[in-house]
Amino acid sequence: FLPVRVSFRRGAASGTHSAMLLRGLGPAGQYLVTAARQRFAVHFPAQLADPLKGLEPGLAVRLMEGMPVAAPVLDTRARDDLEAFAHGRRLYEAVMGSLRPFVLHALAGGGEGLAPGMAELLMARVVQQRPWAELASLLGISGRAEGVQCLRSAVRLLAARNSDPPAGSERKDAGGMP
Repeated sequence: FLPVRVSFRRGAASGTHSAMLLRGLGPAGQYLVTAARQRFAVHFPAQLADPLKGLEPGLAVRLMEGMPVAAPVLDTRARDDLEAFAHGRRLYEAVMGSLRPFVLHALAGGGEGLAPGMAELLMARVVQQRPWAELASLLGISGRAEGVQCLRSAVRLLAARNSDPPAGSERKDAGGMP
């Protein structure tokens, strides 16, 4: 069974969001699942920043796993943004546009190699755009400074395992990533 939709509102009785899951039993059913899953992949990331902003980050991460999210097309500037952010040379706010597609693709791939809580932090801040103060209580971090430090670590780890790492990784003399 694969998720293809999440309700925008919590149910009155359960207090939780409901999810629609599908499983194709034959070729026609599999086609329906694939089509629904592709539509879910188009809309779900944007919904996480607005109507589903309050969805628990851990649940959102699990719903993203295996989602057909295209690998981000990172031009040289976007790669430079990621590298600079990962190594503390650029502010989070200055790289948000480059960071979001990179993170969505990584979370769809399962966020392999991330320490516990890192995927949830990436989901809550980068995708859901939750405020730093909310992240502190939600994820048990001390605040913005620790959150940014954890985000930088996560980007370094993801870039290191990414087959298409940020620019500069092959140029050690240019401050590239190891």
